[in-house]
Amino acid sequence: MVAAADIIRTKTTGFVGRDYVFTAVDKFLEDHDRGFLVLEGDPGAGKTAILAEYIRRTHCVGHFNLRAQGLNTAGHFVKSLSEQFVARYGTHGAGGADGGEAVPRMLSEVRAILPDGIPLVVAVDALDEAEAPPGAANPLYLPGILDKGTYLVLTTRRNETALHVDGPFQKIDLKDFHAETMADVRCHLENRLSQGALARRVEESHLSAGEVVARLSEMSEGNFMYLYYTLIDIARSPGLDLDRFLRELPQGLENYYRMHWQSMGMTAAEAPTVNAWILYVLCEAEAPLPAWIISSILAPVTTRVSPASVQQCLTQWLPFLHRDVSTSPAKYSLYHASFRDFLHRHDVVANAGMDLTNVRAAIAELLWQHMMGDTEDT
Repeated sequence: MVAAADIIRTKTTGFVGRDYVFTAVDKFLEDHDRGFLVLEGDPGAGKTAILAEYIRRTHCVGHFNLRAQGLNTAGHFVKSLSEQFVARYGTHGAGGADGGEAVPRMLSEVRAILPDGIPLVVAVDALDEAEAPPGAANPLYLPGILDKGTYLVLTTRRNETALHVDGPFQKIDLKDFHAETMADVRCHLENRLSQGALARRVEESHLSAGEVVARLSEMSEGNFMYLYYTLIDIARSPGLDLDRFLRELPQGLENYYRMHWQSMGMTAAEAPTVNAWILYVLCEAEAPLPAWIISSILAPVTTRVSPASVQQCLTQWLPFLHRDVSTSPAKYSLYHASFRDFLHRHDVVANAGMDLTNVRAAIAELLWQHMMGDTEDT
């Protein structure tokens, strides 16, 4: 399991800019005696990094939804909130209450012991990745009404999350700050390209650092996930012809995914390839999977797969995967929701010759046998 402290440390290393967001949050807290502030943006726009930096700066209570790792339920949120409140304020935590009861009760309990001038701020990332709630309940059973002095700072993909609230409410849409975002992108690139392997790649090329910054900034369209993947490619490629790489680099995150889709061997014209099956099993699975389970799922589909061959694919695809080494063998899941979105595009699914209904059925049958006990039958 990835701890919140690990996410904060990873996401805030080398963090730059976004002062306009932090200023807006501070102003919202000053202007309202309670309320909900929602930061919206496209996949890869940097929402998680912004929230992680806000938590680091303010030391507020924070929670990160991680759908790819199955850490996105109301139960996970209640446990996270309870543990942090007990550690910080000595409260009784959630006790035996369920999500619908526990969240508002814990917030009210902590609010009651804080001085009036001290705000209670809870920051929650990736609300769009939270498990769908029953009926008309808010995601994670977030309360619709907050006590005075209580604030929820939330992030979500644009137009993905419906909240039913009564009280002060404000949205900050990152697309409204394109010029500021591009300035942050350039600053981020200047810092990254001056260090380690990336600096060596620039020095080995016939380009100046300024030329590389300008080109990558333009191609990224302000998307930090695009930069994340692209910089990995550059750093891991000794002897790279950087000038040619930048001239051939596709513009925008979706086109970047499409390029790697082809390099992963996913361009079968008639029948699904083994690689496509492996990738779509990861795409459709509700939990991280080890190579042996993926191999078991695919055994009825193709004889050209084994745990070793699956592991080889997973190793090649690591830039797009999350690798959980807290268990043995390691488990894998798609790194980011934006890649899953790409894989769900109708044209991409059709190109792979896949039937997602069949993929889901195969996963369900094998997980019923193996994942309930989370043990390997060997």
